[in-house]
Amino acid sequence: MSQPHNLKRYGVIVAAVCVAVYFIGNYMQYQLPTLHDQILEELSLTESQYSSIFTANLFPAIFLSLISGLLVDRFGPRICVGIAVVLAAVGGVGRIFAGSYSVMWICMLLSGLGCLFMTSSSAKILFPYFPPEKLGAIVGIVTAGSNVGMFVATASTPWFSGTNSAFVFAAVLGVILALCWFIFVKKEGTDGAAEVKPAPILESLKICLKNKYVWIAGITMFFLLIAQVVISGFLPSALKAVHGMSDKTSGLMTSAFMLGCILGSTFGPRLLNKVSSRRAYLLISLLVAAIGIGLSWKIGNPVLLALALIISGAAHGQFVPVIYAFPIALPEIGATYAATATGLIATIEMIGATQVPSKVLTPILGNNYGGLLMSAGCICLLAIITINFLPIFGKNDK
Repeated sequence: MSQPHNLKRYGVIVAAVCVAVYFIGNYMQYQLPTLHDQILEELSLTESQYSSIFTANLFPAIFLSLISGLLVDRFGPRICVGIAVVLAAVGGVGRIFAGSYSVMWICMLLSGLGCLFMTSSSAKILFPYFPPEKLGAIVGIVTAGSNVGMFVATASTPWFSGTNSAFVFAAVLGVILALCWFIFVKKEGTDGAAEVKPAPILESLKICLKNKYVWIAGITMFFLLIAQVVISGFLPSALKAVHGMSDKTSGLMTSAFMLGCILGSTFGPRLLNKVSSRRAYLLISLLVAAIGIGLSWKIGNPVLLALALIISGAAHGQFVPVIYAFPIALPEIGATYAATATGLIATIEMIGATQVPSKVLTPILGNNYGGLLMSAGCICLLAIITINFLPIFGKNDK
């Protein structure tokens, strides 16, 4: 069904604000690695405390992803995501004045709330503005904001004079985003888009918990995100240990994988809509991603390695928007329960991302970085099994 041109145009504005939510949340987090030494000195932190601060904005996702989806389906994305974005801005401002580990940890936790609520809400927010066949591509562009934020933060933060100027700049971005959210994201139905019926919380929970496809999607993302966390966290150490690469070069290689994820998230769903066999395309993509994550570290030539990582990152990155967007196409879920369904998927994947690398893989493999990466590749490969059960393939796919 075609939509009015002005509605599509307004949808582009809403999508841009959604991109900014992902961008700024991840930008705030990934300023920290470059400022590592200064933060340790200024706050008198241990390495363990620094690690806790760096991952603090991911902590709520384990417990609140499903809750965020329930709240969005009940009260609407404008108010729920809006409050989260305001709290994220408060966290960004608070970092400027944080003088202790506990205060900084709380500020970093708050800074991730916008991304948390956007994860469960993006498809529901964008659904009224774009036709279903284009929704996955638009969600892909929006979720690419996460990797762009990481990339820009890593590249730009060294240019700041210190933690104060870097944190002030990020805080200003956060406050501007909060204002833009309430200016440009209108109350549901007031901008000409169809209003989605609010869903009672227990009804949303019951319907999504009973839906097998939501669980299968969550398990698929469980496998995929474990692989991404491992390659992001351990690839630099593997390259230094095996090939003697410098910190700078090994960091650039990790950025190459991140760049690939941006490309995959942005263009992958569009390619998926154009290929003759969606099943073959997705299965080959998973195979490429698994091989790249598991074996790319064996390549000693930086140019060839960067190319391999960009390709494997692109193959991997396209699955996030594809899976986040698909629940809204399920007749029993639709736009009414989409946020709860995506919240449940995010809860399952975050359990994998936060628990399996630190509680399972590293205790078994220790500093065997090659073994960690090959294990991650094998875990990624398991998604080939689960994705076959999802109703995301074309009529001609057997």
